[in-house]
Amino acid sequence: MAVGTSAFGDNFKLMLYPNPSSGLFLLSVQSPQTIEAEIRVFDVLGAAVYRSHASGTEWTREIDLSTQMAGVYFVEISLEGQTYLEKIVLVK
Repeated sequence: MAVGTSAFGDNFKLMLYPNPSSGLFLLSVQSPQTIEAEIRVFDVLGAAVYRSHASGTEWTREIDLSTQMAGVYFVEISLEGQTYLEKIVLVK
């Protein structure tokens, strides 16, 4: 199982796993302060296929793309005036 981990700013940590996946991904965020986040997933054509909201200092969201076609998708996390983009691969 591959885990994508990114560190941003002061102790902000984002994990997206497993990657690649057959449909279910987990997005985990840890932050020293409470954050509000908008989570969106786009296919390679730019169409939104998932949207969610989260808040807190630590949270995990299950992203279910099992009904989507295999391919590359982009997870966009917008928080604190910044946007982070992570690539995920869906395999069938």
